[in-house]
Amino acid sequence: MTVEFYPIVFGFIDQYLFESIPRQVLFNQQLKIIDQICLPKKSKDFSDLIPRKLKTYKFGFENELDYRRLYSTAYFAITMKKGGWDCNRHYEIISSGTMPFFDQLNKAGNYTLSLLPKSILYEAQTIPGVTRYNMSINHQLFDVNQYNILLHRLLYYAKHRLTTVKIVEYILNIIKYPIKS
Repeated sequence: MTVEFYPIVFGFIDQYLFESIPRQVLFNQQLKIIDQICLPKKSKDFSDLIPRKLKTYKFGFENELDYRRLYSTAYFAITMKKGGWDCNRHYEIISSGTMPFFDQLNKAGNYTLSLLPKSILYEAQTIPGVTRYNMSINHQLFDVNQYNILLHRLLYYAKHRLTTVKIVEYILNIIKYPIKS
């Protein structure tokens, strides 16, 4: 008997995601309507919230709105392996409209964080001007358009793969349970 293993992940409710606006775009010589996700305005290079540094959490854990606002105003938010690789913080960052900056993501392995779009995360971390060491962005070098495209791709992916509803659909598909629309 062969046993198959499938990854499962944390997720978030889709109400946390930003609204999208239907936009008409020219794609392959045809006009198409796409849902463009509204990206939050950024005022900080990196979020002040740093894992393992409790002094950076300047509010009570019951105040989720302030917590998410601190993430959403930054281009990047530091996240890392702590007890294990996967944790809710990664998804809180993404659903707040911010790009996670994973410390040592290359050490996560192929089967770890397997449902996250690692190629998007790697590409964002290597945009010229982004410096993890002092958590800053040299805006003379930084291509904000490239960042916005990557963030839009990440949020689109999250909307279609990382919400609690989509994760349940994924699990039901794996076990071949009939899904009613």
